[in-house]
Amino acid sequence: MKKRGRSLLWGLLCFGMCLSVQASWSTRIQTDPSRVRIQMSSMLDGLPNKGHVPIRIQIQNTGSSGGTWTFDFRSSISWQEQDVLNYPTRVSLQPGEERILEVMVPLYPLQEGGRGVHIQPRLRVNMGGPGLESTSQQLFSMGQSRIGSEVVALSTSLAGRNKSAIEQRIQTSGGHYQDRVLSAGLSVFPEDIRGLSGLDFLIITPGEWGALERGNQYLLMQWIGRGGHLLLAAPADTPLPAAFQPYRGEAGTASLGWGSVFPVVMNGDILDPDELLSQMNQIRRDRPSPGRGEFLLRVWQLRELIPDVERPLFLLLIAVIAIAVFLGPLNVVVAFRRKRPVQLLWMTPMLSIGLSLALLLLILLMDGFGGKGHRAVTIFLLPAENLEIVAQEQVSRTGVLLRRSFALPATATIQRLRVDYGHRRGSQGVFSALPGGQWDGDWFESRAIQGQAMIDSRPSRARLEFIPATGNAPPEVLSSIDAELSQVILRDFDGNYWRTENVRAGSRPPLKSTTPEEGRKFIRSLSLREGERVLPVTGPGVFLAQVAAGDGLFLESLDSIRWDRQEARYTGFLSRAGGTRANGEGGAQ
Repeated sequence: MKKRGRSLLWGLLCFGMCLSVQASWSTRIQTDPSRVRIQMSSMLDGLPNKGHVPIRIQIQNTGSSGGTWTFDFRSSISWQEQDVLNYPTRVSLQPGEERILEVMVPLYPLQEGGRGVHIQPRLRVNMGGPGLESTSQQLFSMGQSRIGSEVVALSTSLAGRNKSAIEQRIQTSGGHYQDRVLSAGLSVFPEDIRGLSGLDFLIITPGEWGALERGNQYLLMQWIGRGGHLLLAAPADTPLPAAFQPYRGEAGTASLGWGSVFPVVMNGDILDPDELLSQMNQIRRDRPSPGRGEFLLRVWQLRELIPDVERPLFLLLIAVIAIAVFLGPLNVVVAFRRKRPVQLLWMTPMLSIGLSLALLLLILLMDGFGGKGHRAVTIFLLPAENLEIVAQEQVSRTGVLLRRSFALPATATIQRLRVDYGHRRGSQGVFSALPGGQWDGDWFESRAIQGQAMIDSRPSRARLEFIPATGNAPPEVLSSIDAELSQVILRDFDGNYWRTENVRAGSRPPLKSTTPEEGRKFIRSLSLREGERVLPVTGPGVFLAQVAAGDGLFLESLDSIRWDRQEARYTGFLSRAGGTRANGEGGAQ
């Protein structure tokens, strides 16, 4: 009996330590150990302000019968938890079975642009199942943050000596908003790209990059392409790892999609907080991500095309006058003339209800059902990685919605955009999500204007291949993109500008020489908002193309929205004839 108790104690100790020694954060759920043991952990030691947070649930059924356990995650931004996002998951285990689940918990969707307003990010899990002593628990420690602040994550090896110094420097830097600094345990790297979506900057060493498994490196490349910035802390003049050499630019930097790779000088194992903060601010100015920009009425073309929602004040005024001046007094006169005063008790309410229903019907006829809007998608090709990054922004005006649920690809992320310049914070709401990309809640509301930015990454063999000139024949391009490109501007690998039109998959149209000014003019013509980077990289070996018809390229959301204006663009790196990009070509300039 003593031996059995010692084994149980050893098992509990191993269970409690197996993840905590690897993760930046972990907690043990209070349970009856003879029935179930549950441990939660994460690569991050705090909550980001957006995207998803990766949480691993290690659960073991130690009882003699099967059971089902539910975990309902509730993300909010206030103590009252009035504005929440719910995300449920469940697991069923047989006796003695143990499982590790990786859950991508979506965080409450803040509106872009509401900087300067304090929030309290919170995450709670409500649990149910056999053997639970506690059914509700707050996850992560509380820390004050602000809307619009970005997240800087340091690997645990760097965080020990640098985190507090960087936090102190950020706090004394002032400004309308401040970054948050978290630790990231790379040994519990998430298996889903959404697990990195809450990070804006990640600081690791080149050695830590090399130690990552190839699958984790591929996820990190996707995260960079989707707008993340990887800072490699190393002594001065340390070259970039080989994986980033094809995208090398000036000063040892690299550009992949909307993100970048930058070296950070480290003396021993110490980072200079002032130099780091200055470099991050420079990156923010030069390379805004698809979900970060001026999505405002006065600078966002898609929003300017949407008329404001008008309140039917004139109709309401007529209804009030009709009830107060005509229906009420008229009913009184008629009732007393007919010597039936009792009818006042039911006739006046009935007339008011009838007029209200007529008014409601008139509003429905004016607004209609569903809605209409405008959207634009930019697809960035990374042929060396067989990858494409899809960034989409959209704005819509709705009438009456019969349902508000929609589905996105499982790896896509979505955020709300501020569409009303007059409100600093914007309305809050209640949201829900299900595993597999199903969303519901106040993303779309009846008789409202709403905007969203979505981003996804997916495998792709689409390419635009540059074929050099031979003899008197001009250079050509060969497209394997499954869409017709109405206009194409590109820079060859020597930096020369070329253009062509009506490029279809499999065709080889000749290129015509053009000027840098024409190239910049074309880029400006496709910009939809102030500060937008339609072409995130402008060095040699890149292209920008407008799509004639974008059907099938967009990330679909609410199916009752009719999209009147749709714009699709392709951009990214060119491929050489017979291969992909060679080392040392292109990059940010």
